[in-house]
Amino acid sequence: MVEIARKTKSSHWSYEEEWRYWFPLSDKEKGLKLAKPDELFFADFDANLVLREVIFGAKSAHTTENFKTFLRQADSVKFTTARPSFRRFAMVQQRLASLKK
Repeated sequence: MVEIARKTKSSHWSYEEEWRYWFPLSDKEKGLKLAKPDELFFADFDANLVLREVIFGAKSAHTTENFKTFLRQADSVKFTTARPSFRRFAMVQQRLASLKK
């Protein structure tokens, strides 16, 4: 099942430059997963997993400023706001400063 999810992506989303990673669970996490099968686990960002960019959707309630409160001062993250293209079926970068998140 994981192999299918890892390799399957709708062609409608092919423009996304997405990376998917699966990490092995620790013994403790495996025990938690057995007790709560629907539990989700997330890897912490570290030297091997670095956040480089955040793209906000046009309707997102989040903003760059409130997101920065979760980052370390040393983090170098690019923030972008996306919007639907006026001419084609695609998302493009919002260039109007007043509409950027």
